[in-house]
Amino acid sequence: PLETMLHPIKTLLHPKKALLHPLETMLHPMKTLLHPLETMLHPIKTLLHLIKSMLHPIKTMLPPLETSPHPIKTMLHTIKTLIHTIKTSLHPIKTLLQPIKTLLHPIKNLFS
Repeated sequence: PLETMLHPIKTLLHPKKALLHPLETMLHPMKTLLHPLETMLHPIKTLLHLIKSMLHPIKTMLPPLETSPHPIKTMLHTIKTLIHTIKTSLHPIKTLLQPIKTLLHPIKNLFS
């Protein structure tokens, strides 16, 4: 009985699906493009996280280091700058991905 009840709804959805199909076909290359980008970003994110957790104990040790020889401070500063640069360079990619992801979301929901 449920199937019978759902049938008109399904029939109603059918033209929508037919309409969505070319749209999905159009979006598919975008999705295909997004995936490697996201996959590419993941290890970088993981790496950043790792560097951050590695830096934490160093940061904790910093007050005594402040009085220490200059090279250590310079080295830490360089690492921090490097992390910042990586993060900054990732940001536009993430920003670029967001609207595409947002756009794909309702379409993905319609098909799931």
